[in-house]
Amino acid sequence: MTKPISSGSPGVAASKGADNAQASSPNPLQMLKNKVSELTQAVQRLPGAVSKQFSQVPKQAEDLFNRIVQNGISTAQGPAKPGMVTVQHGPVQINVKPLDLGIAKQALPAAMDKAMQAKAADDERAYGAKVRDAGFGSLEEWAKAQGYYNSPEHQAWAKAAEARTGGQIPASFWMKFDPFGGTAGNGPDVLPQGKWPGSLSRIAMGHDTDWSLGRYFDVGPLKSLSGANADPTLMGMVGLVPMPGTQFGNAGMYTNPGGHPDWQVIAR
Repeated sequence: MTKPISSGSPGVAASKGADNAQASSPNPLQMLKNKVSELTQAVQRLPGAVSKQFSQVPKQAEDLFNRIVQNGISTAQGPAKPGMVTVQHGPVQINVKPLDLGIAKQALPAAMDKAMQAKAADDERAYGAKVRDAGFGSLEEWAKAQGYYNSPEHQAWAKAAEARTGGQIPASFWMKFDPFGGTAGNGPDVLPQGKWPGSLSRIAMGHDTDWSLGRYFDVGPLKSLSGANADPTLMGMVGLVPMPGTQFGNAGMYTNPGGHPDWQVIAR
């Protein structure tokens, strides 16, 4: 899951960044260890009382990653549940229940602009230095270098995000909004099983959408993210691991063995 940072020019710097990223890419086990280490460090940076609230998150995340990578997660092969709409694109089929955004049609363009600006600010905070250090001008540029941007899987995710909004926010917006949308990890650092058809990517197809809708449109199962000013690494885990005793509680839970009740993500 990612967010666009700024526009930039492709070219030598992008090519160099792609080469560097490929050369330094850790093995799958190390990537999982790195993610848990990032969460541990994020918790340790918090003030004492708050740190205690989030103290179980790294261990829960480690258990979660191991379970899903080993055992997978339900892809709900049966027919779509009542109230769901079906999106089929390339190798992906997604059944999803539309949400009511509660935004008047005439107010939607302003809400989308505001969301894009807020996401750009979040992106700079979370990914800005990493993108520049890798030689790229934006996450979109990096996603194109990896071959993910505008891929069939990326398009499928964006079309499902459009369906989740009842068709109010088009896929073209979502493509720009999240260049790595539908993958699992920190931006370009995609986790094992984090690209389609991996188990974590099937979670990300729904979680990325609802995370953004909750954070930037104050709607849906993850609306507790709206207005939150927590560590970006921890906020990225909202809906993936339980956070009882925190401002986020047990919102969403997209990692239950049976999947999420609003989403069915199926390999065609």
